[in-house]
Amino acid sequence: MRAVYNNSCLSARNRLTYHDDRYTRLTPATYEAWAQLERESGQQLVYKPGILQLALKGETDVIMEEYATAMDRHHIPYDRLSSEQLRARYPQFTPPPNMVALYQKDGGLVDAALGNSTHVQLARGNGAVVLDLCPVLKISRTADGKMEVVTTKATFTCQRVIVTAGAWINRVLGSIGVQLPITVTQEQVTYFATPHIRDFTKDKFPVWIYHAKTNDFYGLPIYSNSGAKIGIDASGPVVTTDTRTFTPDPERVNACRQLLRDILPNVSGALACPYLRLSTLSHLTPPVIVALGVTVSDVFDCPYGLAPTHT
Repeated sequence: MRAVYNNSCLSARNRLTYHDDRYTRLTPATYEAWAQLERESGQQLVYKPGILQLALKGETDVIMEEYATAMDRHHIPYDRLSSEQLRARYPQFTPPPNMVALYQKDGGLVDAALGNSTHVQLARGNGAVVLDLCPVLKISRTADGKMEVVTTKATFTCQRVIVTAGAWINRVLGSIGVQLPITVTQEQVTYFATPHIRDFTKDKFPVWIYHAKTNDFYGLPIYSNSGAKIGIDASGPVVTTDTRTFTPDPERVNACRQLLRDILPNVSGALACPYLRLSTLSHLTPPVIVALGVTVSDVFDCPYGLAPTHT
């Protein structure tokens, strides 16, 4: 049971750089798994324009140093850049003198939309039956020990159930008396237009993360859209699948716009796209396997898919 709840996600960050070892240890597997999917499908899904970590020296660079420590621990190569070196490598940026950066060449983006459809098509090719618009009402165990899945279209029995229902996870698991301690927030990304389109394509512009005092801002080059994608990580209100809205938050759009004026002035106009985000949790206990991720779950789809085969 899989719910695709991040409809705004045409592309997602893919990286080896995380401040948390739990993610950093997984990142090589994500690249291997996506490469396997590309070989099997003949589609390019991963692009590597590189990724920048940006911070102000003496203010927020301590956050950036957590990424450097994690990369050092796992022998991941990266470059340190001063403000002048950043501007020389990527003249799109207008960094202040006290801005410092880390650059990791293997970072980039995943074509999330194409990745989802490729997974589905290959699954069908391997014998899976994919049912659209088929909500799960409950799961239970039968008298002979099998699992039963009740949906709006039919009731299915099986030996093992894999639940990846996103923000709806507790609706599914509640039928077996399980409630997971997840938090769902309403996030949004904003696509900013620019008359300098060529300068912000994935061939010339990297993925970037700016560590501000309160939140991380992030951006992706233009891909599957005519605007560069900007967001503020984990900044939205707590919601449920019933209370979430599709109304953009103008305060977050304005915060992104202000940052762009300061460091990327050639990016302007905005179209905001709200989406849902979850706290991270993954639990493997047959016969019910639960896999749940944050926004980066698009990137970790492939290794999640391989995990049950190794339990």
